[in-house]
Amino acid sequence: FDQVRVVANYIVTADLMATVIVGGGVDTLNASTSGWDVDAFAIEPAGTLFATPGFTASIATAASLAN
Repeated sequence: FDQVRVVANYIVTADLMATVIVGGGVDTLNASTSGWDVDAFAIEPAGTLFATPGFTASIATAASLAN
């Protein structure tokens, strides 16, 4: 991945998970977000986007509050 954003209860957890996901790719993204209480958004070099359901829901909630 070129970019990864992780939402977690603790900044250290988010930082660690983002680093692991960047290095591990899609399989690590899936394993990390199913085994830990985190949500993530990632972008591959070709531009493909990946987002966990919780991350997508957070964006939708924020967008509805902004309107």
